[in-house]
Amino acid sequence: MKFKSILVMTILSTSVFANETDFLMSNAEVREEIRELKREIYYLKQRVSELEGKSRPSSTKKWGCYLDYVTAGGVYGTGNTQAEAKGKVLEKCNDKGGVCFEMSVECNKS
Repeated sequence: MKFKSILVMTILSTSVFANETDFLMSNAEVREEIRELKREIYYLKQRVSELEGKSRPSSTKKWGCYLDYVTAGGVYGTGNTQAEAKGKVLEKCNDKGGVCFEMSVECNKS
């Protein structure tokens, strides 16, 4: 009877160790997968930064427009395009209560 109980305990304990070994292997695999994912995330962050840098307009391509109007005072606006800068100037002039015309706006590319 003792022999049978020892045999059963031995069989059960070896299966427990086998499951524990499988568990440890899966942890190692998970750790490796996490390392790979971290590397890929780092690469993607670098790539996004590069692409964002290329898509941003540089400061040398900005437009600046100015309007010196008696009732509104000096109004200045900047934009990536001449039209955008002019629009900002005219909007600010209107907000100040001036009557402003597009032909009075002077623009330069900076």
